[in-house]
Amino acid sequence: MLGGCSSHNSCIAFWPPREDMDDWEQMGAEGWNAQSTWPLLKRLETNENDGEHHGKEGPVHLMNIPPHDPCGVAVLDACEQVGIPRVEFNSGETVVNGASFFQINRRQDGTRSSSSVSYLHPILDRENFHLLTDTWVKEITFEGDRATGVKAVLKLVREDAADPRLPRSRALRRSHRLPKLLMLSGIGDREHLAEHGIEARVHSPASAPTSRITPKSSSAGMPRSP
Repeated sequence: MLGGCSSHNSCIAFWPPREDMDDWEQMGAEGWNAQSTWPLLKRLETNENDGEHHGKEGPVHLMNIPPHDPCGVAVLDACEQVGIPRVEFNSGETVVNGASFFQINRRQDGTRSSSSVSYLHPILDRENFHLLTDTWVKEITFEGDRATGVKAVLKLVREDAADPRLPRSRALRRSHRLPKLLMLSGIGDREHLAEHGIEARVHSPASAPTSRITPKSSSAGMPRSP
């Protein structure tokens, strides 16, 4: 998908042909076919559009953008002039050619329905959840084969800290940099870890097939703000 926002309230999407989700399973990701994953995706959203393919009780709210922005409308007019039709997205059919305003994750009061607002804010008072900002996790600590905590860098004061509560944090476990954190903790391809002077705790080349450790980089980070 190629897309962008022409203003704060106007977003345009252009959709080229894309492979079906079932290709994920054909490439080896067992259980990641469209039929298996779609019910989970529906549980994420509360969509203002009707249709069986939309979720209605999820934490992330999706709403339509009224097509009033003149710049966005002009872009769509230009698309039609060169043969790219106006289309409706999220209608239940795969769009292979077209452009239009797309939905955004926002609540009716104007608040962006981010993952922080949708997932973290409702559970901030849980006893087993701790949210630390300006903190970077650099290594998982172990006792034998059991993960017991993490080592973290407090960015503001530049000092190391160990906090055994952090593995319970959902923000940490869901981080998109978790594969790198595993490798920095010794879980990954033995040869690649050795290149960076890391002793392999578990040889697991399949744990992050597209991730690499780069010099002077940190691992999974906690969100800075909602």
